[in-house]
Amino acid sequence: MSPTPLDGADHVVRYCRPRTVDSQGRVTSAAFVFRTTPNREHFLSVNWLEYFQAATRKERVRLLRELLGRKLRLSQKGRLGVLQVGCVRGLAQDSATDSVRVERHPSHDDHSHAGIHVASEQEVAAAVVLANLVEEVFPGTG
Repeated sequence: MSPTPLDGADHVVRYCRPRTVDSQGRVTSAAFVFRTTPNREHFLSVNWLEYFQAATRKERVRLLRELLGRKLRLSQKGRLGVLQVGCVRGLAQDSATDSVRVERHPSHDDHSHAGIHVASEQEVAAAVVLANLVEEVFPGTG
């Protein structure tokens, strides 16, 4: 199945490990750095928040935590950073590249999985901008 672009009004969430969160609980650019070893990442893994059918964002985040908790070791000091898809796409103008995409990448055990795609030469600059685009932060565990 080919990736499907997400709507600009929707939101994605990135789990940010404790070492990528500053002392005030803000997400740093380290949370958005592409891994290069052992295998190069082709996109940053995020989760599509609107996939979860719930009345409030808080409830959607709770459902996402349940899902992520089956795949990752979540930490109380970690954070879930929420970004609006349209703002992430705006990164293309901010970093002078036209190759920023936010697409669904569902798997059999995670239908909300998505990815932020950035041109490899823009990854470092993109990490800084993405950290500044985080509009809301939730604790890693709840």
